[in-house]
Amino acid sequence: MSLKSKFQEEERTIQIERDSFLNALAKTKSVVEKRSSMPILEHVRISVQGDTLSVTSTDMDITIVDSITIDTHHDFEFTTVAHILYEIVRRIYDSSTLKLVLNQTKNTLTITAGRSQFLLPTLDASDFPSFDCNINQFQFEIGASLLKFLLVHTRHAMSLADIRYYLNGIYLHTVDTGSDRILRMVATDTHRLAGAEVLLKDAKLPSDFGLILPRKTVNELAKLLEDVEEDLAISIAADNNRILFKIGRVMIVSKVIDAKFPDYTRSYMITNDKKFVVNVQNMKRAIDLVSVVSEGKSRELVLTIDKNRIVVSVTNNVSIIGYAKQEIEVEFSCDEQLEIMVNSRYLLECLNGIDGTRAEFLISDSLSPLVVQDCDDNRCKDILMPMRLQR
Repeated sequence: MSLKSKFQEEERTIQIERDSFLNALAKTKSVVEKRSSMPILEHVRISVQGDTLSVTSTDMDITIVDSITIDTHHDFEFTTVAHILYEIVRRIYDSSTLKLVLNQTKNTLTITAGRSQFLLPTLDASDFPSFDCNINQFQFEIGASLLKFLLVHTRHAMSLADIRYYLNGIYLHTVDTGSDRILRMVATDTHRLAGAEVLLKDAKLPSDFGLILPRKTVNELAKLLEDVEEDLAISIAADNNRILFKIGRVMIVSKVIDAKFPDYTRSYMITNDKKFVVNVQNMKRAIDLVSVVSEGKSRELVLTIDKNRIVVSVTNNVSIIGYAKQEIEVEFSCDEQLEIMVNSRYLLECLNGIDGTRAEFLISDSLSPLVVQDCDDNRCKDILMPMRLQR
């Protein structure tokens, strides 16, 4: 074998469009750990098969794969440092085409674009964690707009880092209503509960289907859904340990939380006997305005409801004596005055998820949970536990 032929075997060269490559790296890089005890987990795997280039990243719990079409017929794969590769491609400004040259002997990747050139180390792709996509115990499809709806109206209520790890995610499950079977998502941090549901059509899911999506998976899934077509069909496959989402050419595979979600149905079906209706934007502006006098982590917001108005107020007794209130009009179904204290951030987050112009508040008394829902859409609701009023 000539030296020239040997040199050609050692190197693999591909041309790739910068924007499509950057888009694939952007979708996958966020699960990569920048400081890991396993160096390979700081890498992204690039696989070339025929005219398809696949970009894969993982943290062992969640894996994301995106594929793009390129003009080549080589078959090879390698890994390189994910965040450096992304930053290089993102910052290149004088070329729309990149040239990638893999030297398999020296374990290096050369990136050339315009008058720029970069050299990155590579690792053997065979050391990259493998994952099994053969998941077929439960399979169904859901429209992208419906999946977005479920996530938008529930993810804000996930617990951040609770020792009860089953609360650090969203419970995805089926519910029978008698004539229909619905798909519902529920999240709670014990101070609030958010739920949303959609009707299942032609989905062969059992009535006892249920699993808990980890917080990181929920957030990655929400990001991937931001730019997809509303009518795109999302394919979902799951078993007792994993779940797979296919979003166009992007695939996300994740472990699920191995635990039983607490029985929330009694709280979710609560029926308060008094109702008031407010304009969503007016309520959000009022909360934002009176919160000016609050200090530090104080989130105490008092709602005082009369027949034709609600007073939104905040008192600061931490380092100054401060007080603020804002009155707004309401439609109230009760003649008596009611007062309840809630967490202002929690209330704002549930109001931000309401698509309509009016929100319905269901209340019983100052010690009972407050139910908030969209007047025009009964598929979602938030339940807020009251804070104790100091008299």
